[in-house]
Amino acid sequence: MAYVTNKLGLPGISEESALRFTNKGVMRQLSDHVASDVLHPVKFVVVSNITEAEQAGAELNFPLFLKPVDSQS
Repeated sequence: MAYVTNKLGLPGISEESALRFTNKGVMRQLSDHVASDVLHPVKFVVVSNITEAEQAGAELNFPLFLKPVDSQS
């Protein structure tokens, strides 16, 4: 939606802001960078395939949560 409103010159949030609030991976990276000393976020890894997920599981230790990054999923 942000892309369309920006292309049409309508008021709205930027595409970058929309991505930050709809992609969990981007949001976590931002929160780690901006407020890690205040929020104490949980450990996370963004993976693209099962092999990366297995490697992340070995590094983070089980149990863990596996979630899609796209908030629309």
